[in-house]
Amino acid sequence: CLQSSEERYNCLMLCLDRDRSELYERINLRTEKMLAAGWIAETQYLLAKGYNTHKGPLSALGYAEIVHYLYGRATLAETVEIIKRNTRRFAKRQLTWFRREESAVWLDHTGKSTTEMSGQISAMLEGRSICNGE
Repeated sequence: CLQSSEERYNCLMLCLDRDRSELYERINLRTEKMLAAGWIAETQYLLAKGYNTHKGPLSALGYAEIVHYLYGRATLAETVEIIKRNTRRFAKRQLTWFRREESAVWLDHTGKSTTEMSGQISAMLEGRSICNGE
């Protein structure tokens, strides 16, 4: 499967893209869902177990903001908006990074369901071998 000394694996990088406003709305909804599912209680539990925001689970996106809320440094409303903003910025940085990948194949996911995207990807991959060197 080796293509050259620089390219260790022959892989296909698929990148799903969607309209920016739809992406941001999904980020906002996901943040709300995570909070409703107990994200704050989970953060309290992890703090009680001795974790901090410098490494481990509390270093993941959003936890530092919740810790600030728990310590009274921000209101819940401010915390939620900061998490949403920081997550949108992170998503934008990811997209910028992936767009630099010349070999990436971009698929528009705007307005499409997971089932539709799975079908599109399956159809695209049919007949493709994983390694060219079989």
